[in-house]
Amino acid sequence: MSLGVVVKGAEGIVFGADTRLTLRMKDPAFVDTTIVHFDNASKILSFDPPHNFVGAVTYGQANLLGLPIREYSSMLETVFGNARLSTEEYAKRLSNFLGTLWKQSSGIEGSQSDGIEFILGGYNEGELHGEIYRFNVPHRPDPVQVHPGSQCGMSWGGQWRITQRIINGFDSDLAGKLAKELNMPPGDVAAILQKLVPELAYRIPYDALPLQDCINLAAFVVRTTITAQSFVQAPIRGVGGYVELATITGRGGFEWIQKNELHGER
Repeated sequence: MSLGVVVKGAEGIVFGADTRLTLRMKDPAFVDTTIVHFDNASKILSFDPPHNFVGAVTYGQANLLGLPIREYSSMLETVFGNARLSTEEYAKRLSNFLGTLWKQSSGIEGSQSDGIEFILGGYNEGELHGEIYRFNVPHRPDPVQVHPGSQCGMSWGGQWRITQRIINGFDSDLAGKLAKELNMPPGDVAAILQKLVPELAYRIPYDALPLQDCINLAAFVVRTTITAQSFVQAPIRGVGGYVELATITGRGGFEWIQKNELHGER
């Protein structure tokens, strides 16, 4: 469930995510599991100096060994050490650390869980352009870079169909449905649709967007998914709650833009 978005622009990196936690609970009174929602789960990871030039959004499995993924931030700072690392090294250490915890967690290792997804971004010391890496614990643990070098763009994950339809003009489920109707191999149809993306997608000049517009874009796709899901019966309304936003720049590091703070009665 959830929706995580990372926008890489020329001026910085923007992280956006909803705060809904979706759990399947077994109820002795019913044969099927019950879907339960909580709307105050933060999915953006941040770290104290000197590791404040990297951050991540996480989605998929929300807890590990009984703790939300974000609660491991302080432990990860010990794993990172005392010196600032490269963005790629942060991604590798985060993946290795959580992969070890996954193996320690009885009942999770080897299960049918889709795992814990991450989109991690940051700035290497002295470099002008940020870096973005994606990985999954435990299924795809090796970080893969997207939008390398000076390339800019947006990455997303979780319940991405609405975002994908808005940005690309269609979602990736279309390939399988067309393949069935046309009696063609799904891979061939997917290749054709991929060629159409440049023509159908919104022409967003990511490399020219000011940082504020990158923030606005991340907020737009998360908020639109929350709103759209509130009207539909299916799929599970896994994106909801608040929209959290944060940035990383090469000059200032990580900064919260919009955060769901603890509070009493309003």
